[in-house]
Amino acid sequence: MVDSQRWVKIEGEEFPKNLLDSNHMWKFREWIEIDKLERKIIYGNPRAIHFVENHPEYMDWGSIQYCGQSYIQHLLVKNPEKIKWLQASTKPHSRYWIMKNIDKIFIQYLNMNPSAIWFFKENPEKIDWKHLSMNQNAIELFFGNEDKLNMTYLSMNQNPEVIPFLERNLDKVVWQYIFTKNVQDKRWTEFIIRNLDKIKNERDWRFFSEIRSKDFIHIFEENKEKIDWNKISSNPYAYPFLMKNQDKINWYHFSINSSDEAVEYLIQNPEKIKWEFFSKNRSLKAMDYMSKNIDKIIWLEMTNNPNIFMIDKEFLRKRMDIVRDELMMRTWHPDRFEDWCLGKKFLL
Repeated sequence: MVDSQRWVKIEGEEFPKNLLDSNHMWKFREWIEIDKLERKIIYGNPRAIHFVENHPEYMDWGSIQYCGQSYIQHLLVKNPEKIKWLQASTKPHSRYWIMKNIDKIFIQYLNMNPSAIWFFKENPEKIDWKHLSMNQNAIELFFGNEDKLNMTYLSMNQNPEVIPFLERNLDKVVWQYIFTKNVQDKRWTEFIIRNLDKIKNERDWRFFSEIRSKDFIHIFEENKEKIDWNKISSNPYAYPFLMKNQDKINWYHFSINSSDEAVEYLIQNPEKIKWEFFSKNRSLKAMDYMSKNIDKIIWLEMTNNPNIFMIDKEFLRKRMDIVRDELMMRTWHPDRFEDWCLGKKFLL
């Protein structure tokens, strides 16, 4: 039986209610001129799902699945005729959903699906090692099968536990995929620093320049003639470095830089703001400045900026009322009251 407080059952599949609530908790900021947003691309805004769900004229079923919006699965379950099966095969789904639709799923692409590892453990003959190499939950299957792994796809794997496999095959690593990872995990940072000599050409440096981490600023400083200044200009960790090299800043890309220091610099020097880029800036400070300069906003570029939405506090308050009532019922249940307030030693 489904716990209606925590789960919602749609067409036989259960979804955690907090997932659906996370879609509902956003509303447009009061000053956003909704009719000026580009309806053809708003589905790509991760906070727009509730809006799009209630305004189907804004929905592009094919593109939204291609863009990887995993939080629309409940909509697809309700609209199975809209499913693009190649894209759906790579998105997280329950075991129930996968088995129900196994005849429609692209098994080749299911290999990339982090929620489907159980399927390949039970059906190893279905493994496609190229695509499985990209699956961040497949590490257990890699042991004993290293010779079958595809190093290009393994280079795209986000799980730092693949690093030992990459270390043993450095000549096959595709470094541009390594440089575009979330390097907040120190294991990726250390792996990259150990292999800086692998940055061989302009293309490698271009991707390297996208790394978002303060741990690499000293490397940028030592390689000013090699880095891509377009990429560096938008790097929120690079503000002090950029201020020392203002003649090299690309002000278009700097207008996207979301660090508080960069946004404040632009506010103090508005002639340097490139509004077609600044409209995409995800800093709340930038959003506040835009609210005071609505006539300068490029609405097409702003459409997919998540911060055109704000938290709907009234919705959260109502949700918290439900949680509070349930918590109080459980907390003050007679059985728990005796345990907590009297203690078992008093009941002997």
